[in-house]
Amino acid sequence: MPPIFPFITALALLASLTGAVKADLTFSSITLTNSRFSVDVSGTMPAAQPGTVLSSMFFVNPDPAGTPGYVTPTGSVFSASNGFTGTPALSGISTGPASFGDYTVMNFTSNLAPGQSLTGTISGTWSSAVFDPFQISALNIYWGSSDGATLTTGTLVGANIPVNPSTAVVAPQISITPSVTIKWPSTPGLYYQPQYSTNLKDWMPFGGPIPGSGQEMSRSFEVTGERQYFRLTVE
Repeated sequence: MPPIFPFITALALLASLTGAVKADLTFSSITLTNSRFSVDVSGTMPAAQPGTVLSSMFFVNPDPAGTPGYVTPTGSVFSASNGFTGTPALSGISTGPASFGDYTVMNFTSNLAPGQSLTGTISGTWSSAVFDPFQISALNIYWGSSDGATLTTGTLVGANIPVNPSTAVVAPQISITPSVTIKWPSTPGLYYQPQYSTNLKDWMPFGGPIPGSGQEMSRSFEVTGERQYFRLTVE
C-alpha cells in the first residue's frame, strides 16, 4: 500500500492556504442619516493584521480628495450613544474630517485579532446633525493602521460598501400660501426634523424633532420675505 502521509500533508497545506489568507468579513449597506450611523457586519477578522490601533475600524471616503465630504463639523465629534449587538463591546464612536478624507471610527473595548468572529449591528447616534448622507455613495472600511496616524494604511476589510440614505430625507409635499405646509408619511420609532435654508447649503431646524405616529403628518411655518428652501430629515 502506498504511503498516505503525502496525501494528508497536501490536504493540510491546501486547508491552510484556502482558509488563512482570505478575509471573511462582510458589511451590509450602511444606513446614514444626518445624526445616525449604523452598519451590519458578519464573519471573521482577516489574517492580515495591521501594525497598530487594533481595536478600531475606520469608515473613510474612498475618494480622499472628494469635496464636500460627508461629515459636516470641522472637528471630531463623539456620538451621544453607541452600541454593538455582538462582542467585543464598543467603547465609543467619533466622526470628523482629516487629510485622508472624512471618517467615522468605531472603537472597541479590546483589540480585534485575526480569525476572531465579529457579527452584529454597529450603531451610533449624535445629539446634533454631523452627516450629510447625500454627499457620499460608498465608504471604505479599514482595520487599524500601519503607523497610528495614517488610517488608510490599515487592513482594508471592506471596499466601496454602499451608503443607504433612503431613510435620511423623505420627499415631503409642500404648499405655499402665506405659510409653508409640509406633509409626509411617518413611521413609529423615527423622528422627523423640518429644516429650512436660504442658500441650499446652511440648513436650520424648525423646532425640535417630531416623533412618527404611523400616520400622515404635517407642519406649517410662516413665510418671510426672503427666498427659502425646505426639506425634511429623519433621525
